[in-house]
Amino acid sequence: MPELLMTLAVSLLLTEAFESLTALPLGFRSFHDMSLLWLVNVVTNPPVVLSYILLSRAISAPPLLLQLPLEFAVVLVEWQLFKRFGRDIKRPLLCAIVVNAVSYGLGLLINLI
Repeated sequence: MPELLMTLAVSLLLTEAFESLTALPLGFRSFHDMSLLWLVNVVTNPPVVLSYILLSRAISAPPLLLQLPLEFAVVLVEWQLFKRFGRDIKRPLLCAIVVNAVSYGLGLLINLI
């Protein structure tokens, strides 16, 4: 169990770091919008990571086949939350796509190392 908690914690912390740095050039400047990004990640990242871990143990499928639908769901949820609660987020769908694509891509690179 401690290994699972460590995996979830590391994943969340890396996601927060990658997405925060990516969000800055996308116009996330206010404390409100950055806090929204952080809270949205707290809500979406652990369930998605846990779902992937459980699915990968239960289903013999290529990782990408399991990850992409989960990531797509995250983008949809984040888009709606950015749209509804963001104050200065000009293009919430684009922001959700970009921050998640960068975070996902960097996560893939880290796992290759």
